[in-house]
Amino acid sequence: MSDYLSWEDLLDEEEGPGLSQEPVFQVPDKHKDIKELLNSDDIPEELKELVEKGLGLEKQIKSFSGVSDEEPEDERTAARFPVPVHTKESRLAEKREQRREEKKTLALKRAQEAILVQQKRARQKERERLDAQELLRLQKLIANKQDRKKQQLLQEEKRQRRIDQQLQEKWEQNKADLNVQVRRKQQQQERWQNQRYEQKQQLTKDQLIQKNLDEQRQQERRYAQEQLRRQVLQQKRIDEARIEQRWQEQEGQRQESAKKLRRREDILAQRFEQLEEQKKQQALKARSKERFLQQRLEKQHQQRKEQAKKDRHKNALLEKRLEERNEARKEQARQRRNHSIREQERLDSRRLNG
Repeated sequence: MSDYLSWEDLLDEEEGPGLSQEPVFQVPDKHKDIKELLNSDDIPEELKELVEKGLGLEKQIKSFSGVSDEEPEDERTAARFPVPVHTKESRLAEKREQRREEKKTLALKRAQEAILVQQKRARQKERERLDAQELLRLQKLIANKQDRKKQQLLQEEKRQRRIDQQLQEKWEQNKADLNVQVRRKQQQQERWQNQRYEQKQQLTKDQLIQKNLDEQRQQERRYAQEQLRRQVLQQKRIDEARIEQRWQEQEGQRQESAKKLRRREDILAQRFEQLEEQKKQQALKARSKERFLQQRLEKQHQQRKEQAKKDRHKNALLEKRLEERNEARKEQARQRRNHSIREQERLDSRRLNG
């Protein structure tokens, strides 16, 4: 009767240490591997957010079904003052905040560059406006100088014409006076000749001799007067030559002043051309600088595109690797479950056989 075993004894044997229902090996924690993978910097933020959402949904489903993988908190840990811990979510939030700050900094830098470009363009426009005003001022100054010079030349020409006219009138008056004197002398000589002819007929020989002497004296006086008249005419010619020379000197001075004016106009024209050339060079420099900035912006944009393309390719590779790892883990978990089921069946069969 002592060898008889009841069902209660069988239950006691099943509850013993030798027949425990625990599996021979432990299934590894997949959440731990996923957390380690998420902490790496190679995975993009979008994939990390999706995995975090999936883990959160899994926790919610487990909490709804009453199954929880979380261990109960220690009493001592629960009683302590709460200390902020740097968790994965805080690190992700910090990284997102850093990226937002970087984006804000980049946008601010772009806005500052745009403002600098606008300020440079405004300064260039203001410089061009000032150059145009300076050019207009110089043109007005040149025009005013030319007008004053033309007026001076016109006044000088009028004055010279007036002097020439006065000289011509004086010369004509002197010529007319000389003609009148010559006619008077001719008439006087004719009268003298007539009187002499009449007197010759009336006077005697002595009288004729005396008359001849008188005539010789008169002729001498007339010769002296004629010499005096010639000297006066010669002096007038000398004065006229001096006036002509003075007029030629004034004409030379006018020509010299005109040459100086033309040289000054040429200098101003050269300065105007130099200003135009400087403006063109400044415009070329501004255009080349704008072209360089545009090329630099396009190059940066192209680099960002290439970096985004590389990031997308890397994200695709990481997603593919993550999927392969998940598939491998699922396969390992399935194999382990099958192995545990086979072990459990082997143990059950041993118990039944025993």
